[in-house]
Amino acid sequence: MLIVAACCGAGLTAVPLAIATVTMAQKCEVLKRSVTDYEMAWETMETAACVVVANDMKAGETIAKEDLQILEITGDDASEMTGILTQDPVGMCVKIPLKKGAVLQDDVLYTEKLPDADERYLTLADVQWPGDVVPGQRLDLRISYGDGEEYILLAAKEVLWVGEDEEGRTAVRFCMDEEELMMLASARVDRNTYANTRIYAIPYVSEAQNAALVNYPPSQVVFDLLADNDAIRKEILSGQMQQQRQLLEENLQSADLFQGEVATTYSRAELEAMFVS
Repeated sequence: MLIVAACCGAGLTAVPLAIATVTMAQKCEVLKRSVTDYEMAWETMETAACVVVANDMKAGETIAKEDLQILEITGDDASEMTGILTQDPVGMCVKIPLKKGAVLQDDVLYTEKLPDADERYLTLADVQWPGDVVPGQRLDLRISYGDGEEYILLAAKEVLWVGEDEEGRTAVRFCMDEEELMMLASARVDRNTYANTRIYAIPYVSEAQNAALVNYPPSQVVFDLLADNDAIRKEILSGQMQQQRQLLEENLQSADLFQGEVATTYSRAELEAMFVS
């Protein structure tokens, strides 16, 4: 009886052990399949390499090799990274400030060009600025008259520096060529000649937006000065522009907004004296 009981006891003990062994084997098989499935999924998963900046960069800063790192992206995000950078960024400049780890893409890069012979830095403080002007931002400068007429004076000017002048006014620095300087001078004369005229700036919503078209008709004296300069774009010297200027002046005088000396009596030296250095 003891022998039989012992055998039965051994048999009963062996059954759970056998079940445990089978269960463990099944778990191992499941784990093996999981690992295999993961390896197969990894091998077939889409991968992409993206370029990120290795440190913070300021707007306008030129990219060097040591500023870049290559980061491999795998999975669903990989397809989103494809084609966002199609050019070698080394030697190019960034349009906007970038934080360390930011992904580089074509629309934040530009190639720095050598300045034209007539380009100069100009700091303006006599313009109505938006409250959030920052370096790297693009602004349109517009002129608004007392009769409701409004024109684009300068388009997509990049802010190079923001500070204050001696009177505590917000001062913003741009790079401008001769044409832009003379157009600005004409607008300043208009502001002094016609009541309720103001020059103000307005920012672009996105870096992807194209520059606006300048449509401001300058005063006749500035028009003549521009016509004498071979470097000036001749499309702004059209007869239509002159006609628009004549109509503008007639409208302003009809609205009884004339308040001073006629703009066309200013000399070039007097116009240039209106610049803020």
